[in-house]
Amino acid sequence: MSGLDRVIQTLKDVFGHDEFRSEAQENATRAVVRARTCSGRKDVYISMPTGAGKSLCYQLPAVMAPGITMVVSPLIALMQDQLEHLRKLNICAESLNSKLSAKDRKRVLADLRSSKPKTKLLYITPELAATPGFQQLLETLKTRRLLAHLAVDEAHCVSQWGHDFRPDYLKLGSLREKLEDIPCIALTATATQTVQKDIIKSLHLQEPVQKFKTSVFRPNLFYDVKYKEVLEDPYEDLKDFAVKALGEEGVEPVKAVSTLL
Repeated sequence: MSGLDRVIQTLKDVFGHDEFRSEAQENATRAVVRARTCSGRKDVYISMPTGAGKSLCYQLPAVMAPGITMVVSPLIALMQDQLEHLRKLNICAESLNSKLSAKDRKRVLADLRSSKPKTKLLYITPELAATPGFQQLLETLKTRRLLAHLAVDEAHCVSQWGHDFRPDYLKLGSLREKLEDIPCIALTATATQTVQKDIIKSLHLQEPVQKFKTSVFRPNLFYDVKYKEVLEDPYEDLKDFAVKALGEEGVEPVKAVSTLL
Protein backbone atom coordinates (compact mmCIF):
# COMPACT_ATOMS: atom_id res chain seq x y z
CA MET A 1 0.00 0.00 0.00
CA SER A 2 1.37 3.45 -0.91
CA GLY A 3 2.08 6.16 1.65
CA LEU A 4 -0.86 8.14 0.31
CA ASP A 5 -3.26 5.24 0.82
CA ARG A 6 -1.88 4.45 4.26
CA VAL A 7 -2.65 7.95 5.49
CA ILE A 8 -6.30 7.77 4.40
CA GLN A 9 -6.62 4.20 5.65
CA THR A 10 -5.27 5.16 9.07
CA LEU A 11 -7.58 8.17 9.17
CA LYS A 12 -10.57 5.86 8.57
CA ASP A 13 -9.57 2.79 10.54
CA VAL A 14 -8.11 4.44 13.62
CA PHE A 15 -9.66 7.91 13.85
CA GLY A 16 -13.01 7.12 12.24
CA HIS A 17 -12.98 9.92 9.63
CA ASP A 18 -13.59 9.49 5.92
CA GLU A 19 -11.74 12.68 5.06
CA PHE A 20 -9.65 15.42 6.61
CA ARG A 21 -11.30 18.49 8.06
CA SER A 22 -9.47 20.79 5.67
CA GLU A 23 -6.86 20.79 2.94
CA ALA A 24 -4.40 22.48 5.29
CA GLN A 25 -4.87 19.75 7.91
CA GLU A 26 -4.29 17.05 5.31
CA ASN A 27 -1.21 18.75 3.85
CA ALA A 28 0.30 19.29 7.30
CA THR A 29 -0.34 15.68 8.33
CA ARG A 30 1.24 14.33 5.16
CA ALA A 31 4.24 16.61 5.67
CA VAL A 32 4.80 15.12 9.12
CA VAL A 33 4.48 11.60 7.71
CA ARG A 34 7.05 12.40 5.01
CA ALA A 35 9.41 14.04 7.51
CA ARG A 36 10.58 10.65 8.75
CA THR A 37 11.31 9.24 5.32
CA CYS A 38 12.69 12.07 3.22
CA SER A 39 15.94 13.98 3.42
CA GLY A 40 16.09 17.76 3.69
CA ARG A 41 12.89 19.20 5.10
CA LYS A 42 12.22 17.47 8.40
CA ASP A 43 10.66 19.98 10.76
CA VAL A 44 7.10 21.25 10.49
CA TYR A 45 5.44 24.40 11.85
CA ILE A 46 1.64 24.31 12.15
CA SER A 47 -0.59 27.23 13.12
CA MET A 48 -4.30 26.40 13.19
CA PRO A 49 -7.07 27.85 15.39
CA THR A 50 -8.60 25.83 18.21
CA GLY A 51 -11.08 23.38 16.74
CA ALA A 52 -9.29 23.04 13.40
CA GLY A 53 -7.84 19.65 14.31
CA LYS A 54 -4.14 20.42 14.56
CA SER A 55 -3.55 17.59 17.08
CA LEU A 56 -4.38 15.06 14.39
CA CYS A 57 -1.42 16.40 12.39
CA TYR A 58 0.98 14.63 14.76
CA GLN A 59 -1.30 11.95 16.23
CA LEU A 60 -1.98 10.22 12.93
CA PRO A 61 1.71 10.12 11.90
CA ALA A 62 2.51 8.85 15.41
CA VAL A 63 0.20 5.89 14.89
CA MET A 64 1.79 5.13 11.52
CA ALA A 65 5.40 5.48 12.63
CA PRO A 66 7.43 2.83 14.43
CA GLY A 67 8.54 4.08 17.81
CA ILE A 68 7.31 6.76 20.22
CA THR A 69 6.16 10.31 19.52
CA MET A 70 7.03 12.58 22.44
CA VAL A 71 4.60 15.45 22.98
CA VAL A 72 5.43 18.48 25.12
CA SER A 73 2.32 20.14 26.55
CA PRO A 74 2.15 23.04 29.06
CA LEU A 75 -0.80 21.88 31.16
CA ILE A 76 -1.59 18.52 32.72
CA ALA A 77 -5.31 19.15 32.11
CA LEU A 78 -4.64 19.47 28.36
CA MET A 79 -2.66 16.23 28.46
CA GLN A 80 -5.49 14.44 30.22
CA ASP A 81 -8.00 15.51 27.57
CA GLN A 82 -5.71 14.20 24.83
CA LEU A 83 -5.05 10.94 26.66
CA GLU A 84 -8.74 10.23 27.19
CA HIS A 85 -9.48 10.91 23.53
CA LEU A 86 -6.65 8.70 22.27
CA ARG A 87 -7.44 5.84 24.63
CA LYS A 88 -11.04 5.80 23.42
CA LEU A 89 -9.56 5.18 19.97
CA ASN A 90 -7.47 2.29 21.39
CA ILE A 91 -4.24 4.22 20.86
CA CYS A 92 -1.66 3.57 23.56
CA ALA A 93 -0.92 7.04 24.95
CA GLU A 94 0.78 7.76 28.26
CA SER A 95 2.10 10.71 30.24
CA LEU A 96 4.80 11.43 32.76
CA ASN A 97 4.00 14.34 35.05
CA SER A 98 4.07 15.45 38.67
CA LYS A 99 0.46 14.36 39.30
CA LEU A 100 1.05 10.76 38.23
CA SER A 101 0.82 8.16 41.00
CA ALA A 102 3.90 6.12 41.86
CA LYS A 103 2.15 3.00 40.57
CA ASP A 104 1.31 4.55 37.19
CA ARG A 105 4.77 6.08 36.85
CA LYS A 106 6.34 2.68 37.45
CA ARG A 107 4.01 1.11 34.86
CA VAL A 108 4.79 3.74 32.20
CA LEU A 109 8.55 3.56 32.78
CA ALA A 110 8.47 -0.24 32.67
CA ASP A 111 6.85 -0.13 29.24
CA LEU A 112 9.30 2.48 27.93
CA ARG A 113 12.23 0.34 29.09
CA SER A 114 10.81 -2.88 27.67
CA SER A 115 12.18 -4.48 24.52
CA LYS A 116 9.08 -3.48 22.53
CA PRO A 117 7.25 -0.53 24.12
CA LYS A 118 3.52 -0.34 23.43
CA THR A 119 3.39 3.41 23.99
CA LYS A 120 2.82 5.38 20.78
CA LEU A 121 2.49 8.88 22.25
CA LEU A 122 4.20 10.06 25.44
CA TYR A 123 3.00 13.39 26.87
CA ILE A 124 5.34 15.38 29.12
CA THR A 125 5.57 18.88 30.58
CA PRO A 126 8.47 21.21 29.71
CA GLU A 127 9.45 21.17 33.40
CA LEU A 128 9.85 17.38 33.36
CA ALA A 129 11.83 17.49 30.12
CA ALA A 130 14.65 19.35 31.89
CA THR A 131 15.03 16.94 34.84
CA PRO A 132 18.09 14.64 35.02
CA GLY A 133 15.91 11.55 35.35
CA PHE A 134 14.02 12.27 32.15
CA GLN A 135 17.18 13.25 30.32
CA GLN A 136 18.60 9.83 31.13
CA LEU A 137 15.43 8.13 29.88
CA LEU A 138 15.52 10.25 26.73
CA GLU A 139 19.10 9.24 26.01
CA THR A 140 18.16 5.58 26.37
CA LEU A 141 15.21 5.91 23.98
CA LYS A 142 17.38 7.79 21.49
CA THR A 143 20.15 5.20 21.63
CA ARG A 144 17.62 2.43 21.05
CA ARG A 145 16.16 4.37 18.09
CA LEU A 146 12.72 4.38 19.63
CA LEU A 147 11.85 8.06 19.04
CA ALA A 148 9.71 8.87 16.02
CA HIS A 149 8.82 12.56 16.48
CA LEU A 150 9.08 15.45 18.91
CA ALA A 151 5.86 17.47 18.98
CA VAL A 152 5.75 20.77 20.87
CA ASP A 153 2.14 21.78 21.50
CA GLU A 154 1.20 25.38 22.39
CA ALA A 155 4.56 26.33 20.90
CA HIS A 156 3.88 30.06 21.30
CA CYS A 157 4.80 29.53 24.97
CA VAL A 158 8.44 29.51 23.83
CA SER A 159 8.30 33.16 22.78
CA GLN A 160 8.66 36.09 25.16
CA TRP A 161 6.45 37.97 22.69
CA GLY A 162 3.69 35.38 23.13
CA HIS A 163 0.71 35.84 25.44
CA ASP A 164 1.47 32.62 27.39
CA PHE A 165 5.25 32.76 27.73
CA ARG A 166 6.65 29.90 29.85
CA PRO A 167 10.37 30.13 30.80
CA ASP A 168 10.70 26.34 30.85
CA TYR A 169 9.76 26.25 27.18
CA LEU A 170 13.06 28.00 26.41
CA LYS A 171 14.87 24.90 27.66
CA LEU A 172 13.29 22.87 24.86
CA GLY A 173 15.89 24.28 22.50
CA SER A 174 18.58 22.16 24.15
CA LEU A 175 16.23 19.18 24.06
CA ARG A 176 15.76 19.72 20.34
CA GLU A 177 19.52 19.81 19.81
CA LYS A 178 19.87 16.41 21.46
CA LEU A 179 17.24 15.07 19.07
CA GLU A 180 18.49 16.76 15.91
CA ASP A 181 17.83 13.65 13.80
CA ILE A 182 14.22 13.40 15.00
CA PRO A 183 11.55 15.41 13.12
CA CYS A 184 10.11 18.20 15.25
CA ILE A 185 6.55 19.50 14.93
CA ALA A 186 5.73 22.88 16.49
CA LEU A 187 2.02 23.58 16.91
CA THR A 188 0.12 26.69 17.99
CA ALA A 189 -3.38 28.08 17.65
CA THR A 190 -2.20 31.52 16.66
CA ALA A 191 1.08 33.39 16.37
CA THR A 192 2.27 36.67 14.90
CA GLN A 193 5.20 36.71 12.49
CA THR A 194 7.47 37.73 15.38
CA VAL A 195 6.30 34.83 17.56
CA GLN A 196 6.60 32.43 14.62
CA LYS A 197 10.22 33.46 14.10
CA ASP A 198 10.86 33.05 17.83
CA ILE A 199 9.41 29.52 17.76
CA ILE A 200 11.55 28.45 14.81
CA LYS A 201 14.69 29.98 16.32
CA SER A 202 14.19 28.84 19.92
CA LEU A 203 13.29 25.27 19.02
CA HIS A 204 16.15 25.06 16.52
CA LEU A 205 13.79 23.92 13.77
CA GLN A 206 15.84 22.83 10.79
CA GLU A 207 15.53 25.05 7.75
CA PRO A 208 13.81 24.97 5.43
CA VAL A 209 10.87 24.48 7.79
CA GLN A 210 7.59 23.36 6.23
CA LYS A 211 4.97 25.88 7.37
CA PHE A 212 1.22 25.44 7.46
CA LYS A 213 -0.89 28.33 8.64
CA THR A 214 -4.63 28.92 8.42
CA SER A 215 -6.81 31.90 9.22
CA VAL A 216 -7.83 32.38 12.85
CA PHE A 217 -11.33 33.37 11.69
CA ARG A 218 -14.01 31.07 13.12
CA PRO A 219 -17.54 31.59 11.73
CA ASN A 220 -19.13 30.10 14.86
CA LEU A 221 -17.70 32.84 17.11
CA PHE A 222 -18.70 36.49 17.31
CA TYR A 223 -18.52 39.49 19.63
CA ASP A 224 -21.73 41.16 20.81
CA VAL A 225 -21.46 44.21 23.09
CA LYS A 226 -24.40 45.45 25.10
CA TYR A 227 -24.33 48.46 27.41
CA LYS A 228 -25.86 47.62 30.77
CA GLU A 229 -27.10 51.18 31.26
CA VAL A 230 -29.49 50.97 28.30
CA LEU A 231 -30.99 47.62 29.26
CA GLU A 232 -34.26 47.59 31.16
CA ASP A 233 -33.13 44.60 33.25
CA PRO A 234 -29.49 43.51 32.71
CA TYR A 235 -29.92 40.36 34.80
CA GLU A 236 -32.99 39.26 32.89
CA ASP A 237 -31.14 39.90 29.64
CA LEU A 238 -28.22 37.79 30.87
CA LYS A 239 -30.60 35.03 31.91
CA ASP A 240 -32.19 34.99 28.44
CA PHE A 241 -28.74 34.80 26.85
CA ALA A 242 -27.70 31.90 29.11
CA VAL A 243 -30.88 29.94 28.39
CA LYS A 244 -30.45 30.48 24.65
CA ALA A 245 -26.76 29.55 24.71
CA LEU A 246 -27.11 26.48 26.94
CA GLY A 247 -30.38 25.20 25.48
CA GLU A 248 -33.91 25.20 26.77
CA GLU A 249 -33.86 21.59 28.01
CA GLY A 250 -31.92 20.35 31.00
CA VAL A 251 -30.85 23.81 32.24
CA GLU A 252 -32.70 25.80 34.87
CA PRO A 253 -32.44 29.51 34.00
CA VAL A 254 -31.79 30.58 37.61
CA LYS A 255 -28.88 28.13 37.92
CA ALA A 256 -27.44 29.35 34.64
CA VAL A 257 -27.56 32.95 35.81
CA SER A 258 -26.01 32.19 39.22
CA THR A 259 -23.18 30.33 37.53
CA LEU A 260 -22.41 33.09 35.06
CA LEU A 261 -22.67 35.89 37.60
